[in-house]
Amino acid sequence: RMFRWSGFIDQWSDIVGHDPGYILLNALVKQSGGQIWVVNLVCAMITVGGLAAMARLQPYPWLKILVAIPYLVIVVAMGYTSQAAALGFVMFGLASLIRHQSILRYSLWIIAAVLFHKTAILALPAVAFVVPRWRLLNFFLLSLAAVGLYFAFLDDRIDRLVKNYIDARYESSGALIRLSMSAVPAVVYLLFYKKLGFSDIEMRIWRNFSLCALAALVAYYLSPSSTAVDRIA
Repeated sequence: RMFRWSGFIDQWSDIVGHDPGYILLNALVKQSGGQIWVVNLVCAMITVGGLAAMARLQPYPWLKILVAIPYLVIVVAMGYTSQAAALGFVMFGLASLIRHQSILRYSLWIIAAVLFHKTAILALPAVAFVVPRWRLLNFFLLSLAAVGLYFAFLDDRIDRLVKNYIDARYESSGALIRLSMSAVPAVVYLLFYKKLGFSDIEMRIWRNFSLCALAALVAYYLSPSSTAVDRIA
């Protein structure tokens, strides 16, 4: 349905209220005579590219890919096209952050991710203060990017999101299972991170993500909508 609709887009204002990068990709493919599989292929290339970028940082790259197959690849990448592409950009950003320790480069990757799915904006505060140098500058860049992305893509949809998820009290039957899939390794990491041989910046990154995973598990029992927590997590 989105692919068919994208064929009638003729100006930028038509797509701002959606996920602009994903809709624009659909429009370019549709209006050039392509089919939906081209859109899926491009998004898959972004996802696999991000996964490969992260895997190359590991001592056993294929082991990381093997671990990613059951859920990240089969469930997420094969089931949620725009979200998977956004996640691919996030992984490109994380790989760049670990290699170059540049919050600016990371922020640019996250902006690309937000164009494909707005929830990727949460990846900005998740890495706050992981780079020990220029902490004030890092905080400023993250804050500026987060505020800018909020007003650009989320501000006009907040009321609808609150109504659809919080007020409606939507429930996701598999939310607790998915949250546990992140919470269990988060606990393992926090207990044994000193033995894993990560660099200082990697330790801080995965510490932050682990704390976020545990916070999401707590929020599951406090939030009126498990679906809202599930989507954010």
